Amino acid sequence: MALGRIAYALAVIAVLCVLTVFFFHAIQGPYSVVHGPVTALLSVRAASGLRSAIVHAGLNALRVWAGFALLLLSWAAVWIVDPEADRMPRSGSHILRC
Repeated sequence: MALGRIAYALAVIAVLCVLTVFFFHAIQGPYSVVHGPVTALLSVRAASGLRSAIVHAGLNALRVWAGFALLLLSWAAVWIVDPEADRMPRSGSHILRC
């Protein structure tokens, strides 16, 4: 029973020490002591920014692909409705005879 209490007390002391370093930085010393866990937090921030950039790029590529597909479909619909529009003049006065 005493071993469980000792483990519990050590866990509480460890949590208090980590929170003390996190919230109350030293004035002098190594970078991690003076600035706290900045490096770990910045790496998490950079990773989330990278993930969001990948998702944003994928959505932009999908949007460009969908726009290009709609453009091709509209062009194909116009060509199917009137395939000879570019080849034959609309008025009868431009008939060429040999």
